[in-house]
Amino acid sequence: MWGWVDSGLDSLLKRRTTYFGMVRPELPGGTGGQADAIPSHGAAGRTKRNSGLQPIRKPNVEVVAHETGHTMGLFSHQYGCPGNTMQAPRAAITSAQQPGTDWPFLNNYIQSTANYEVGFDVALRKLIDPLATFELMSYCSPRWISPQRYKT
Repeated sequence: MWGWVDSGLDSLLKRRTTYFGMVRPELPGGTGGQADAIPSHGAAGRTKRNSGLQPIRKPNVEVVAHETGHTMGLFSHQYGCPGNTMQAPRAAITSAQQPGTDWPFLNNYIQSTANYEVGFDVALRKLIDPLATFELMSYCSPRWISPQRYKT
């Protein structure tokens, strides 16, 4: 995708820059988004889903968050999506477990070592049901950030 050369400015200013590009949905290919590498400083996602992709809820918000997670060094985990949820379009992805993931749980629901975790959507002013919502780095949808990812 892109190459990244640290000019030293980020190190000097003690910051980390990530660039995210938005791609037109009609361009060929089956991905909703992609990070340059894990970790990296660049990623991209489609501005909206096209007819060639299975429907994914909130593609911009969820894909941007997921791919940004990759740029920060997070790996995807996947234990399959329940039949009543939306998932990534490629069957190979829906059962993939990326080597290097630190996700310790046996499913994709938002949770911590304490139990399933209830999120809160400030914009919508509503609770996020952990048994109907999946962790940010899974390929199931809808996705929400888990305490583990937030702390990482």
